[in-house]
Order: sequence, then structure tokens, then C-alpha cells
Amino acid sequence: MVLPFLTLYATQSLHFTIFQAGLISGAFGAGSLCGSWLGGWLVDRIGSYRVIVIGLVGGGFGLILLLLFTSFYPLLIAMFCVATIGDLLRPGVFSAVAIYSKPEHQTRSISLIRMAINLGISIGPAMGGIVAGTLGYSFLFVFDGVTCLLAVLFFIHFLPKKEREAASQKEAAEDAGKVYNDFPFLAFLIVNILNLIAFFQILSTVPLFLENIMELSEIQIGLFFTLNGLIIFVFEMPIIYLTEHKQSKIFWTTLGAGMIGLAHFALNIPGIWIIPFLAYSLLVGFGEILNFPFSNTIALQRGKRRGVGKYMGAYTMMFSTCFIIAPVLGTYILDNYGFSTLWWSIGSLNILSVVGFQLVKKLKLETTS
Repeated sequence: MVLPFLTLYATQSLHFTIFQAGLISGAFGAGSLCGSWLGGWLVDRIGSYRVIVIGLVGGGFGLILLLLFTSFYPLLIAMFCVATIGDLLRPGVFSAVAIYSKPEHQTRSISLIRMAINLGISIGPAMGGIVAGTLGYSFLFVFDGVTCLLAVLFFIHFLPKKEREAASQKEAAEDAGKVYNDFPFLAFLIVNILNLIAFFQILSTVPLFLENIMELSEIQIGLFFTLNGLIIFVFEMPIIYLTEHKQSKIFWTTLGAGMIGLAHFALNIPGIWIIPFLAYSLLVGFGEILNFPFSNTIALQRGKRRGVGKYMGAYTMMFSTCFIIAPVLGTYILDNYGFSTLWWSIGSLNILSVVGFQLVKKLKLETTS
């Protein structure tokens, strides 16, 4: 509920500048990066079950306590800390798949987690928009924190605790070395960063565009995120089923990045707001459907003979890195050059990633030997 409205909360309720709002979103990204690393480190020591509980409880109370911080620097630090604790959850959840799901079902389990995330993205922002538009932005943090605390109660009640099946320290160290010495995979992550910096404008500068240029209300902005989440929830599994054996995974990853680029260019379409609104929603939604699952699968398969955990950890940290860069870069361009330049620049990053994915393809990325 909070993240899609974070820049609006910072600029409207706290009266920060657009760039300061971007820095606060960047602090969330920095915390997410630290949380992803720390969560993986803790999973190896105390198990995924405890890490999930700590992430949900700490994140829930942390979101509510954010209301106490209304000055820029204290909020910046608090946002970093809350994101760090809350994002312990991600490596904990994906590590738990290896324990609670049979090996032949693990890919489907990861797909179901993505579906759950996107269903949450469909419901959360819509509820957040209603809460922000009727009760005010402060209640977003309370509602979001309470849902985290309810989730941990549900988790503890319904999921039995199982012992972790951990690799030895020697194996873990060897896996880490294989990740950082795998040049094709590192090149793949760098190209992905270009694409994701552009994509994650959806959480920072796009809400500002919807409010300031399209003049949409908080409720309407929430419904925009609901539309995006529903597109993914309804169409992702059928599209993946129809496309996964038709072309290489890097082909669909590249096509998805190109569609996300066209989505940003579409925001500069002149005329009534509904045309760029629908063009962006459809292009970014279907672009995400093609890009995210296939790039995730590339990372998963690349790590099968090299250590899946470390490869997925590196892939997760890539997302967190983009959470840091995307809002800071986007709000800086917006603050200094305006929306039109922002969308041309961001769309160009996607096009660069399209070229990059084709270059990475020549490195035989999809070979698993």
C-alpha cells in the first residue's frame, strides 16, 4: 500500500521537494539491498522460517513507526532501516521453497509466489488509494503494517516449522566464487539493471505524472496499479505456457524490455490522457509478463550446476540495486528537465538494454554446463 504513494506522501504531506522524495524512495531501495543480503546470510544460520517471521514482524511495526519521522534526514534513515528489516522476507521466502516444495514442483512454486505478489499488487494500491483519498496518507502506514502482522499470524498458524537443509560453509563459499567469476551472468545482470531502472519508474515518477499531468486522484492512481497487477495476474501463466518453448528465453526477455521502453515513450503521446494511460498500462504490463519470468528462469537455470541459492541471491540483489538508482535518477531528471525529457531518457535506457541482451546472447548465457 505504501510504496506506490511514497513520493506523493513525501511531496504533499511532508512538503519535500521532488528530488528529496526520490532520495527517500532510494533509501527504501538501499534498505532492500541490505535486507536481501542480510536475509540470505541469516537463512544460512537460523533458517528461513525464523527469517520470514522476523521480516514480517519487524516490517509491520516498522511501517507504523515511520509515522513518527516527519523531518527529511530522520525519515531517510528510518526508511532505510524499515526496508532492511522488511526485505529479509524475500530471500527467506524463496529459500523456503526448497524445503516446503518437492524438487519437481519448485519452478511452479516460484510462479505461484509471483502470482501472489501480483494479486497483492492488484489489491494493495487500490485499497491504498481509497485510504489515502479518504483518511489521509498517514493511515497507509498503519494499514500496511497491520497486514504484515496479520500475515505473520497466518504464517505461524498454518505452516509447520521444518528443519533447514543447508549446504556446508565450504560449498557456500565455492558457490559465491562461481557467481562472481561468471562473466556472462554478470553481464546479464548489468544489462538487466538498465531495464529495471526504467521499469521501476512505475513506483516513483509515474505516480507523480499521473497526479500532476493526468490530474488523477489518489483513488484513480490506486486503480491504475490494480489494472497493472490484474493484467499480470490474469495473463502471465497463459502467455508463459504459450511462449516458453517457442523461442529462447533471452528472446522473450529482450522483447519484454522493448515493450517497457515503448510504454515510456507512449507517455509523451499528446492529447487526452486516456490514450497514453492505456498505452502505458498495456505495454508495461505485457512487457513485464515477458521480461521478468524469463529473466528469472535464466538466472535459475544458470545456477543449477553452480549453486542456485547464490545465483538467485545475486539476482535478487540486482532488483534491490535498481530500487536505489531508479527513484533518484528519475526524480533528478524530472526536477531539472521535466516529464517529456524524463520519458525519452528512460525509454532510451530500455532500448539500450535490448541491444545489451542481444550482445549477452552471444556469450551463450543460456547454456547450463
